[in-house]
Amino acid sequence: MRKQSKSLLSMILTAAMVVSLGAGVTGEKSKAADATKIAPEFTAYLVQNNSKIFNGTDRVVKDSTGAVKQVDAAYKLAAGETEEVNGGFVASTGAISTTGTYTVSAVAEDDVDDLLTEASYLGVEFGTLGAKDVSGKKNYVVPSTYSIKPKTITITGADGKVKQTLDWSKASVYNDGNKATGKLRAGIVNNYCSTSASKADEFQKANPFMTNANGTWTNAGDPVEVVAGDTLAVTLEVSAEAPVVTPTPKPTVAPTKAPALKTYDAYLGFQTDNYIFRDPWNASNGLKSKEIKYNSQVSLSTGDKMKGFNAKIANATMKANGTNYTVSISGVNLKTIKGVEKDAKTAKGFNMLYVTTQIPLTQKGVTAVNATLKIDGKVVKSGFSLPNKPDADEYYQFMVADGYSEDDGIKNVAYPKGKDANSAMSSLTTLPTSSMEITFQLKGASFEAAKTIGYKKGAKFESGNFKYQVTKVATATGSKKTKGVVTVVGLSKKGKKASKLSVGTSVSKTVSKVKATYKINKLGKNAFKGAKAKKVTLGKTIKSIPAGAFKNCKKLSKLTLKAKVSVKKGAFKGCKKTIKVTAASKKAKKAQLKKLKKSGYKKFK
Repeated sequence: MRKQSKSLLSMILTAAMVVSLGAGVTGEKSKAADATKIAPEFTAYLVQNNSKIFNGTDRVVKDSTGAVKQVDAAYKLAAGETEEVNGGFVASTGAISTTGTYTVSAVAEDDVDDLLTEASYLGVEFGTLGAKDVSGKKNYVVPSTYSIKPKTITITGADGKVKQTLDWSKASVYNDGNKATGKLRAGIVNNYCSTSASKADEFQKANPFMTNANGTWTNAGDPVEVVAGDTLAVTLEVSAEAPVVTPTPKPTVAPTKAPALKTYDAYLGFQTDNYIFRDPWNASNGLKSKEIKYNSQVSLSTGDKMKGFNAKIANATMKANGTNYTVSISGVNLKTIKGVEKDAKTAKGFNMLYVTTQIPLTQKGVTAVNATLKIDGKVVKSGFSLPNKPDADEYYQFMVADGYSEDDGIKNVAYPKGKDANSAMSSLTTLPTSSMEITFQLKGASFEAAKTIGYKKGAKFESGNFKYQVTKVATATGSKKTKGVVTVVGLSKKGKKASKLSVGTSVSKTVSKVKATYKINKLGKNAFKGAKAKKVTLGKTIKSIPAGAFKNCKKLSKLTLKAKVSVKKGAFKGCKKTIKVTAASKKAKKAQLKKLKKSGYKKFK
């Protein structure tokens, strides 16, 4: 939570230019012999939107034609002119007319735990304010004889000491793609960009300090902490080299057809009594298995390892109810495969035979009907329903045979537990020597495209004592809702003052009259930083405590853990008191104390 400074701090405008070989020259134009003159002149502007971290004092005025100009504090608006509130402009270099190194700097008026995640937009824009049309783009200049290169970003404290320096050289100068303005920018933070896979390149250009891991964008480096009074200095070089500018992308043609309906995949799964198997697609031995090629092999358990047998496997993509879908496995003889043990036997029947699907259990009342089972090309059974396995994990698993039916509570399975009460094997003893397939129809499934409810991915919001950031959006498919996922990234104003803090397992928020629920699964860096709380409880979904999580929690004296947690070094830096730890058991507490002390803070009991 940023604190408002008692008085607005003035911004620093720097037009200092350093030419090659380290020769320093102050002013808008260099008289050095090796400085190359450029035309037309332009200005670099530090710009922020919706996150008033730096106090902008530049006044920007727009006339009735849309042209804008920079004016001083005493300027009086003429007829037809309107003033842009700060215009988003924070600081500028003044006119750039020669090659060299330029710096734009401004003083912060607020505290920010991490500039790279808390700013809505912060970047450097290049333009010729007052020019109505330059190279076909209103108010913005596109270089043709020179190049702009980002260099460094430096945070300096009020005492004049450098606190942090960021390598900005990997940032690219890019065109924002807006046909009307064609703004030329060098990005620092831009949370307005889409994080979708198709827009990853655009997001990276606008957010050069963020990295993508499995579809989630995060700041991979240290947090960029800024406090009121710190100076942010952004340095760039203007050189005589040919420019490298990303061309403006062509506008996307609006689709003429409605978006495709959501689809779900289905897979044939089974387990024999000698443990030849194909697990559900979402199991550890499923699609993400590192030992078995799920779409071209069936497995045999051999102790701690698995052995794969090549097979021809056909999955199904389901698009509608009432349509026949077929899943099959062929090219493998289940009657001849033995294990590695000396007394290993061949299979006599199925423990389980099923269709595992990607239809989430959050869709209620989905059934598979009108099924037909074929083994080696012959119909073994037809016209039956496939009940869902009661203890299926997250997704529907429609059962044909279930030798564990009495244990897992399944009813009306076509082939339940066998006659031998001491055997788990089902009554389906017809095994394939070449192929098996199941054909079925869906009933009651929803194929509407899931819509995001609540906040977009990456958005932050407050609820109660905490600030959260969305890492997975909540969705709704028809009347069915699925939970999103959030990380605790900080404390609200209320939370900073609270004497007790408790992180639950979920949080709900109503946005545009629609309630969205999110699972709380992580703590972010500095999540509890500076809290005044004496007691903190972490819910059972919190499995790790990152570096800086409890930084400067000087009053913290009791920590309750509902789950086993890993602890990063520096997690409790700046704490002062002995912290009493409560866990699920004495054994769990002993293990946790050992992990907690590895953080570098030893005062736990």
